[in-house]
Amino acid sequence: MRCMSRTRCSWLIVIIISSVALSWLYLTHSKQDVFPEIHNSVSREKCPCASGARMSTDDEPNLAYNKPNESQTLTVVKQCGSRYGKAVLKDDITVVYNRVPKCGSRALLQCVKSLVKKNQIRGPIPMVPPTFKAELALLTRTVEGVRSQRRAFLEGHVRFNHFQDERVHYINMIRDPLNRLVSSFYFNRHGDGLLSPRQLADVRNRTKPEVIDETFDECVSHERLSCTGPQVLSYVIGFFCGFHPRCRKATQWTLDEAKRNLDYYTAVGIVEEYNSSMRVLEFLFPSMFTGLVKRYTRLSRDTDFQVKAHAHRYVPPSPKVKAYMTKKLKLEYEFYEYAKSRFDMLLDELHLRDSDVR
Repeated sequence: MRCMSRTRCSWLIVIIISSVALSWLYLTHSKQDVFPEIHNSVSREKCPCASGARMSTDDEPNLAYNKPNESQTLTVVKQCGSRYGKAVLKDDITVVYNRVPKCGSRALLQCVKSLVKKNQIRGPIPMVPPTFKAELALLTRTVEGVRSQRRAFLEGHVRFNHFQDERVHYINMIRDPLNRLVSSFYFNRHGDGLLSPRQLADVRNRTKPEVIDETFDECVSHERLSCTGPQVLSYVIGFFCGFHPRCRKATQWTLDEAKRNLDYYTAVGIVEEYNSSMRVLEFLFPSMFTGLVKRYTRLSRDTDFQVKAHAHRYVPPSPKVKAYMTKKLKLEYEFYEYAKSRFDMLLDELHLRDSDVR
């Protein structure tokens, strides 16, 4: 092809060279391995605004809290102001792990403790409120106390409270509601192999002698509060709902508030997907959790730890009780499925599923 003039031909060459250079830069950046340990190709700086969800608009109803029926799939709508799934690249941060009981927290804490020296983590700093009413004051005081610290890690069985501080980041883990409840039932009566003899004695002393040897099925048949009471049936959604008085009741409002508060969490992992949960935490908090996946892999192979972590005298519920309690835990299951749906979509966005990293 012959150019009409030297000037025109020169401009054409410049345009072609520029296009090739820009294409090369784009491909180089997009293929950059930003998570070498597991070869992830998603940039932390460009984590999606809406984690696995389309955005809602002003003239469109927010579908985040709609109840799915049998013919619908759960729709998740997340605003750009959400923290969920967004990588935290700074190190002047405070991570609050307000851990839900019997959701694999001791394994995560064990891994974090092994990274303290390597990653210069301040913690783990335990929060053990002496009473239910002292919970919020303790949480606030502890967060304020580490404000000037880098990579502070706080942990405890405390409910959610929103701090208007960009340096404070929440994480948590949840599991199948009935499995969590049954595990908690036996642990609160008999403990497990990770407790000391003194702790085991304290656990047994908290339960009345006449009911301590009951199975979960027997507890349900007697409709005891420890297995069928309103606070037990809405425990997890109350945890995520927070300190509002209405959060203590098993209502649709409590469920909706718990769902809304997920947007204040950077990550909420799923116990049934523990490996993937560790990958997500390491990816989203590189300054604090680099090496977490390796530490958990090592711990998961520790058969002694795995055996000791199971509650003593555990008896699985019968199919009849399981079906009955699943209905009773309706709100808990709706929250669990909602959180799991968001987590699974986040895994897809970040390419952190088991099949992506093998």
